Amino acid sequence: MVSLRALEAGALLARRLGDATAVALYATEVVKLSASISSFWAETPDGRNYYRAIMFDVGLDWPRKPRTSLDSAYLLSVIHTFDLPSAALGSGLFNVSDPKVLSTVREYVRSFEGVYQINQGRKWTDGWAVGRYAEDTYDGVTTSLGNPWYAESLDPLTTAS
Repeated sequence: MVSLRALEAGALLARRLGDATAVALYATEVVKLSASISSFWAETPDGRNYYRAIMFDVGLDWPRKPRTSLDSAYLLSVIHTFDLPSAALGSGLFNVSDPKVLSTVREYVRSFEGVYQINQGRKWTDGWAVGRYAEDTYDGVTTSLGNPWYAESLDPLTTAS
């Protein structure tokens, strides 16, 4: 997503500089990359729809539950790109009020249900501690259960504000 936004910004700069060839090139790549990003949309039978951060499980050696592909990287990319001007090309993939973005934020937070003890007894809408992804097994020393990341716990709020 950040690469897409960079192409959009490059097209805007090329337009301001009067470089029609570069504008056309960047605009073509924006269309291609937008289509690719759109393929990351996951529609599940239970209605929990979201953008995946990765398309497939990378297959690690230790037993663990399957990856949902919900990752803080998506929220970070929205936070760091949504306010850049893109009206010229209008991919629309970074609008924080987009229902798909909001659905992804919701599912990312909800993916941490039952993961961290600090969240027990609280509703996800009260604000849960979250990590990079719910299936994270790196705890800073070895592999066990990942830890909540303070910075990541602010991402859903930042994305929605």
